[in-house]
Amino acid sequence: MMACRATSGDTSARGSAILRAVSDKRDAHLPHDIVEVSPTWIPMPDGTRLAARVWMPAWASPERPVPAVFELIPYRTRDLTALRDEAIHGTFAANGYASVRVDIRGSGDSEGLIPGEYLAEELQDGTE
Repeated sequence: MMACRATSGDTSARGSAILRAVSDKRDAHLPHDIVEVSPTWIPMPDGTRLAARVWMPAWASPERPVPAVFELIPYRTRDLTALRDEAIHGTFAANGYASVRVDIRGSGDSEGLIPGEYLAEELQDGTE
């Protein structure tokens, strides 16, 4: 799958992880069935967790890793961009990539606060 410290299956107040096959939502001409894992939690060194949605080919696993497309933006994964995300990231996954859509610190389902825009901390989170 991916080489990151992400975890899924959290049963905290934020909800439990959902692993769902989304092959019925993709174009039949695309090569791979896909799954979505949401939420996936990415822990930061200070203990803050970033929330992510992950789409990947159904056959991907730690033994069969795939390259990843990573998007870290402040537009929440569950509202305004949800339909766009499903179409774009689902297409990446159906073509053999893991696609990871992350809410930045303090936005959407991610923990923490947003003290401003385009700060060094935001960039640092993306490299962790």
